[in-house]
Amino acid sequence: MFKQSHRKQMSLLLLLLTFVLLAACGENTGKAAVPNATSVNATPNPTPTPTRDFSHFVGTWYAHSKTMIINADGSAQYKGRVFIWCTDDPRPPCDVIDSSIITGGLNAQITFNSVKKNIASGLIKGGTGDRDKQKNIIPVGSQITVTLNADDTLAVSDGSLLCGEQARQNNLYVGCNSGA
Repeated sequence: MFKQSHRKQMSLLLLLLTFVLLAACGENTGKAAVPNATSVNATPNPTPTPTRDFSHFVGTWYAHSKTMIINADGSAQYKGRVFIWCTDDPRPPCDVIDSSIITGGLNAQITFNSVKKNIASGLIKGGTGDRDKQKNIIPVGSQITVTLNADDTLAVSDGSLLCGEQARQNNLYVGCNSGA
């Protein structure tokens, strides 16, 4: 009998304590807070929130006849060759040859606006636009991303692979040190 009475007292005490805690958590409306499934069982969102810290991307990135310079504020300049002659397709960007001197047609101004893990995302804001590896035009206003790899390379969404200073010093890829 004592055990049953003690159990009832403990149950009532727990119920009272729960009510007091819920009332204390309630809004200042005088109403007690009533938990719902979302608030009680909510878990933090595992997706990282995009930031504007471009410090890991800052610097000059090289490839065969291309460079991208990324600044701390997310602005970038992307210049070089697109390997389409203007005589074959005059739509920019296209490369020009004059007296054996090749002038690359790529001259795009980029503004990166977010970083999520190792990927910076932004827009081509001005200049000539870009071309992808299949020679398709990527016009001004298009989204562009760069992915920072552990080997000090930067994969551009146009299909290019650019090299940082460490990759160049290690001669990681043939394109790292050829005509950048």
